[in-house]
Amino acid sequence: MYAMALAMPGGAVLVVDWPHGVAGDRGPAAYALLMPQPNAFTGERELVVLDIYVNPHLRGHRVARLLLDRAAGYARSIGCGMLVAQVALHNRSSLRLFEGAGFAGERVVLGRRL
Repeated sequence: MYAMALAMPGGAVLVVDWPHGVAGDRGPAAYALLMPQPNAFTGERELVVLDIYVNPHLRGHRVARLLLDRAAGYARSIGCGMLVAQVALHNRSSLRLFEGAGFAGERVVLGRRL
């Protein structure tokens, strides 16, 4: 997923880093993987949040909201008219995050296991 997104023109990873890590963890404090694509219904260019991660010690401190705000600015800078995310209905914390950041239901994806 990361290789595909980053190979696309405009694909990006936004990273929040702490100089000495977070609570002994040397990885990034937070990141968002972004990939532009045309909207399947309108053809409008949009930026998809493919993945978003915040170190557990930083959750609840608005770090993910900061990433989404920066992602929206990045989307505008590359000519995207919308920032979108696909979230599983059972993922309540992600639903709260995206809805709290101004995302609203726009499409429904239905699936059938085979």
